[in-house]
Amino acid sequence: MQVGSIYALIALGYSMVYGIIMLLNFAHGDIIMVGSYIALLIISAGIHPLLAVLAAVVGCMALACLIEKAAYTPLRQAPRISLLITAIGVSYFLENMAQLIMGANPMAFPNTAVIPSKTYNVGGLNVSLTTIVMGININRTITFTFAVGAALAGIGAILYCCKYPQVKPTTGYLLGLKAFVAAVLGGIGSIPGAMLGGLVIGIAEVVVTALGYSTWTDAVVFAILILVLLVKPTGFMGASMNEKV
Repeated sequence: MQVGSIYALIALGYSMVYGIIMLLNFAHGDIIMVGSYIALLIISAGIHPLLAVLAAVVGCMALACLIEKAAYTPLRQAPRISLLITAIGVSYFLENMAQLIMGANPMAFPNTAVIPSKTYNVGGLNVSLTTIVMGININRTITFTFAVGAALAGIGAILYCCKYPQVKPTTGYLLGLKAFVAAVLGGIGSIPGAMLGGLVIGIAEVVVTALGYSTWTDAVVFAILILVLLVKPTGFMGASMNEKV
């Protein structure tokens, strides 16, 4: 459930932006990467971890607003494919800038500095403190927009790095892609659907890993996507849309 909650949190950003301007923001995952580096640098400087979390959230929001104004707003009246190509271009730009500034080698993230490595026994199950702090109020997110989606990405960056304690320029690539899959599974543009899709992806990965096929988790995720889209192209909770020709 822990990794599923992370996917769901990030998938909310995809669905919120799509619901506002019908844009598949493929740079969303790389905003997560930037948030991870912001938090890493602040914690490494000896500053309080809570300020690192706040800085990551604010930094992600500022970056998302800058991208929206500089890259997407000028193309508001352009064909939708132009926005899509621009989003992919912004994604590659952020990844390469991160490699230029921070280097390509992974950097260890001090995850226990943010969330202590405590484990609690609940009904015979060991539950980590990281898992407990992942509650999300769906109703509050419905009224938020592009910047808040990036703020959620900033929180997701912290939680992801607490679970997988390393940061590299491509940190957000696969994470963002799986979150996008989660958003599509749930029904792109649907807030509850993004949550449901994230949990489904997370549970699928856990089950596959528990069966001893951890190297197949990515393949299973995309196989689930293909299967669901074949049966219900709009996703679990997506509404059918009529398109005029």
